[in-house]
Amino acid sequence: MDAHDKDLALVAEFKRLDETQRGAIPIASLSPVLQIAFERAHPLAACPVIDGQVCIQPADWIMFKARQAQELMHRMRKRSLRLAWDGPSAGDLDRAPVLSHWLAAMEPRMIGLALMGSASNHPKYVGDLIVTSRLCGICKDGTWARTISRWYRLEDAATLDTFMDGNAGGVRREDIHPVRMRDVVLMTTFEQAEEMQ
Repeated sequence: MDAHDKDLALVAEFKRLDETQRGAIPIASLSPVLQIAFERAHPLAACPVIDGQVCIQPADWIMFKARQAQELMHRMRKRSLRLAWDGPSAGDLDRAPVLSHWLAAMEPRMIGLALMGSASNHPKYVGDLIVTSRLCGICKDGTWARTISRWYRLEDAATLDTFMDGNAGGVRREDIHPVRMRDVVLMTTFEQAEEMQ
């Protein structure tokens, strides 16, 4: 498992814990990587023992998770900007999900660009409208893209009008802030160049 896969596994672990744990979180339920990180960030003496298990209080978990997620996304973004600078290998694109009827847009929650479209061969989502993680690079001819989490093969770019026609019930027009392809390439190339310095 490479560093990127390990980081994606940590993202999945945060989601799993948020979905399955209520209240205090037993430290033993964390992966060894997160246990070590939590022990470095918080003295275990301050953690309560509940039902015989050392636990993380909800407020401590929220603060810890926010710091870890920020560091994780920063690390993954830096790695993905470098990967996008070099471009994908044929093998990367062979394994990549396909995003069709796609549109590049500003994603306010990520303070950056993302792609929206219909995914196939995606490890988590199929068919329905998805919003990718933050965009780190895109080919000038619109055939591939790199986001924080993965490569995508791109098919059938959409205009805002055709995108809305195909996704009328899934998204409101005023929530989409499309960006022209030329500007998408310039913005991502600038971010890549900054990372390569």
